[in-house]
Amino acid sequence: MRRHNWCEVAHTYNGYEAAGSFEACAKRAHALMEQIHHGEALVNIATDDLRLALFFEARADRHSGIERDSYPLEEAIVDELVARNGDDWMCSELERLRKKEGRST
Repeated sequence: MRRHNWCEVAHTYNGYEAAGSFEACAKRAHALMEQIHHGEALVNIATDDLRLALFFEARADRHSGIERDSYPLEEAIVDELVARNGDDWMCSELERLRKKEGRST
């Protein structure tokens, strides 16, 4: 399995749009992360919910100004998404994001 940058993967999904608003996204993401921190297995969480939680964590990390040394949960979410959908799917999602942003591969 190829290693993908968790923050870049997070931005292949617009959690604000998916949830309907910043507030709804924050509420849902906090609830999901709470479930995960209390032992809910990633395999039991819907794909869109994993993507939303990952998106919100990336946004929170970016706006906090504090970079952690490691991101084990976020990387585990990416690994779960790849396990469910395949590396080709992830690569196409990242390519779509790069094209949207006007970047080349």
